[in-house]
Amino acid sequence: MKTDSSWSSAFAPATVANVGPGLDVLGLALCIESDLGDRCAIRLVESGRVVVSITGDDGQLPTEPSQNVASVVAMKVLELAGRQSGFELQLHKGIAPQSGLGSSAASAASAAVAMNRALGNPLDEDGLIEAAREGEQLAANSPHPDNVVPSLLGGFQLMMDDAKHGLQRVSLPVPDGLHVVVVHPDLKVRTRDSRAVLPVQVPMADAIANMGHLAMLVSALYESDMGRLSTNLVDRLHQPYRSSLVKGFQSVVDAALKHGAIGAGLSGSGPSIFALSTGEEKARACGHSMQRAFEHHNVSSSSFVSRVGTQGAIVSVI
Repeated sequence: MKTDSSWSSAFAPATVANVGPGLDVLGLALCIESDLGDRCAIRLVESGRVVVSITGDDGQLPTEPSQNVASVVAMKVLELAGRQSGFELQLHKGIAPQSGLGSSAASAASAAVAMNRALGNPLDEDGLIEAAREGEQLAANSPHPDNVVPSLLGGFQLMMDDAKHGLQRVSLPVPDGLHVVVVHPDLKVRTRDSRAVLPVQVPMADAIANMGHLAMLVSALYESDMGRLSTNLVDRLHQPYRSSLVKGFQSVVDAALKHGAIGAGLSGSGPSIFALSTGEEKARACGHSMQRAFEHHNVSSSSFVSRVGTQGAIVSVI
């Protein structure tokens, strides 16, 4: 195929997955304007070579094309589009790996959109999601959609994946003024490790409770009912097991709730902890209190406040 020497660039935002009772099925995107995310630029080249360069990762990530999330996703876009080409890929990491903020998903989403743009946008949303999930398969040994879908599409995304129907997804309403604060401790929790601590079976009462909480949470988003959202932003399927991997977890959650958070919990598989709040000022107060709680456990941290973003990955200017 004929190639274009110009660069195509895209930005994909950070995400919070496993929101409350939504283990593996509910995720949200941070605001594009917050600029917390990954940028990927791709240029098609005549030869069949693939060259990957990365900045912002302190040398942690592989540049071998078959082992890098972004390049694997870019190659999947080429495959789904029925095209063949070499390419150069430049990835800038704005999200630390293993932070619980959808680091690999942002790389995957930005690469999918950038390559799609380089090819003239042959893939629709479903195709982009399929390609981006290939990156999650590489990063976590599972093509889970709960980070890549909100990173690609923005907002609150409800997802269900099964063998019979494939991936089903619904974009949920984002209540006006809803903010998310994410506190990232100086701790590392690998996604694979956090999945390993989950039990194979859970008590029936816990499963029923999570189903009820999730249904109530969805209804709260549709009706902008902050009280109902607060009551149901809880989990009994993964946080009781994973929270032990995050030093000071309960103290941090308690601090967020004490300072007006609607609810709080693990961001993805951790170690970051998120809280939802109405308004930026209250969100920042929650973030400061959460950081102080970590300090009491001799854990340093950083905090980030954003509106819940309604827009996902976008084509950007390099």
